[in-house]
Amino acid sequence: MRKMKTTLVILAAMLLCGILLLNAAAAEATEGKDYSVRILERIPNDISREAAHDSAWYREDAVYARMMALKSSYPEGMPWTNDNTYSRTYLWYGGSWDGMRITYTGMGCVGFALIMSDAGFGSDMPMYQKYGVPFSEIRVGDILRINNDTHSVIVTQVNSSSVTLAEGNYNSSIHWGRTMSASEVEAANYVLTRWPGVPQFTSTVSYDANGGTGAPEAQTVSTGDSLKLRTAKPSRKGCFFLGWAEDAGAAAAVYQPGETVIVEEDMTLYAVWAVPDLVLPSSVTAVTEESFRGDAFRFAKLPEGAKSIGKNAFASCTKLKYVYIPASVTSIDSSAFSGVSGLTVLGKSGSAAEDFALDQGYTFKAVP
Repeated sequence: MRKMKTTLVILAAMLLCGILLLNAAAAEATEGKDYSVRILERIPNDISREAAHDSAWYREDAVYARMMALKSSYPEGMPWTNDNTYSRTYLWYGGSWDGMRITYTGMGCVGFALIMSDAGFGSDMPMYQKYGVPFSEIRVGDILRINNDTHSVIVTQVNSSSVTLAEGNYNSSIHWGRTMSASEVEAANYVLTRWPGVPQFTSTVSYDANGGTGAPEAQTVSTGDSLKLRTAKPSRKGCFFLGWAEDAGAAAAVYQPGETVIVEEDMTLYAVWAVPDLVLPSSVTAVTEESFRGDAFRFAKLPEGAKSIGKNAFASCTKLKYVYIPASVTSIDSSAFSGVSGLTVLGKSGSAAEDFALDQGYTFKAVP
């Protein structure tokens, strides 16, 4: 009986010791440090985070503005020591707590840097601990751990060869505006940054020749910004390029090369082609009076070398939407397309075709 009691006492002591060890592992000792950490859970390293804000929220100037707005609450010279603390729960990547959700309590300089960082990005943004960060990668809102791992500062401005800082517990107070050279920045023990967690708010405009060749290269722009579409045009044998549309089967173009558009999301622009269904032979030099009255074609193409289009030649062709008139045509009767609405005249700039279209109120589109 006594042996059993002794065994139970030993087991209880071992269990108690194990609990103490677990607690010690879950909380970083604060002695000699200005932060403490309590591990809440280990999480997958590939966890993703949905955007909590739009692209404008994450611009560096917006992060800067939100941080600097705290200056009235934390003015220059305000007393700030390790007695001032700040505690939040973070999803942490890198360093000893990679892939963990932790409660991080910062004292003094660390606490102030976290306050500034959370104001700039939001406390739900993950924290990334990085080592050996080159000056070229430092951004507004990054926290630098310096002075042999004894002091933390936050970057408020990145200059050509230095950074401007804000810091707490600088001579036991808040201090704004100290600068640090690029070499000093690169000597930091490590950098805490939120930028890798920022969603990539960019959109891509892709081009599809849609049966042709020579589609322009894709363009990428910040979502919500304006973009000038590429001026290059694709080609397709026997067809005329009308412009671009988001629908591959579109009959009419929505966008033109060189046009400026607002890009709200990824988009693919498909070439819109006019494919002639009436192609007059090269022997035709004149489209005579009443030649095609009332016919049901959609696109008529006159041959190079044609000279004239007579009275009512295409009158009442109600399905006619496009006509190609070469520069060789110098005479077009005013009634040639009587009763045709919504017509687009394709031709050379400065040609009789352009003059005719403008006089009759038709759309003119210059083609090569």
